[in-house]
Amino acid sequence: MVNASRHFTNQVLSYLPRAADGGPSELQRRLVMRHAAYVHALRVLMRAQNPADDANLMRTIGEDRVLIGRSNLTYSLVAAQQRDVVEAANRGDLDALRLQSFDQTFAELLGVQGGCERIKKTPMPRGYAFIAERLVMFFALLLPFSLAETLSWAIVPINLLICLGFQLISEAGRVLEDPFTMFWNGLPLSQLSTMIEVNVREEMGDTNLPSIPTPNEDGILM
Repeated sequence: MVNASRHFTNQVLSYLPRAADGGPSELQRRLVMRHAAYVHALRVLMRAQNPADDANLMRTIGEDRVLIGRSNLTYSLVAAQQRDVVEAANRGDLDALRLQSFDQTFAELLGVQGGCERIKKTPMPRGYAFIAERLVMFFALLLPFSLAETLSWAIVPINLLICLGFQLISEAGRVLEDPFTMFWNGLPLSQLSTMIEVNVREEMGDTNLPSIPTPNEDGILM
C-alpha cells in the first residue's frame, strides 16, 4: 500500500496537466487528498471503527464525506478516483496508455485492500487450535513417564518449560490471527496511514502536515 500510494501520486502529478501557475491543479489536489482519505479509511475499516469518529479521515475526505454511509467506503473512494481519471481522459487531458497505467494502479490498490479484508474476515477454524491444545496436553502428561527414570525430579521443571514454550507458540498464533487490532502487537496502521498522507501531500508542496506518530512511552507504535 505504501509503494502503490507513492506511485499513484507520481502518476497524478506527472500525467495530468498542472495549474497555470505550475502548481498542482484542482483535479490533482482532489485525487491526492482523496487517496490520503482512502488510506485512513482502510485503517478505520480494518480496525472496525466508526469512520465519522476518525479525525484524520474527516480532515482529508472533504466533499466525499457523503460516501461515509456506504457499506464499503474504501471501494467507493477508489471508484470515485477512477471516475475522475476517466473524465480527464474523455476531456483529452490523459492519453490511453496513461489511463491504462492508472487502471493498473487502482487494481493494485483494490488487491491490497482485498487481501487485508480476507485476513480480517477469515478466522482460523477453532478445530486447529483445539487439536494443538490437546496434543500439548497429552505431551505434557506422557513426557514425564518416558524420562522420569533418566532425569528424576529434574523432569518437572523441564516438562514445564517445554510445554510452556509450546503453549506460547499457540497463543502467539491466536493473537496474530488478526494483525489489525489496537493491541500492542498489532500493525502500526496509524503510523502507516499518516506517513502515506505526509509523503503524498509533500509532493504537492503542502507544508501544513500532520506529525507522523512515534512510539509511546511504552515503546508501542500504533
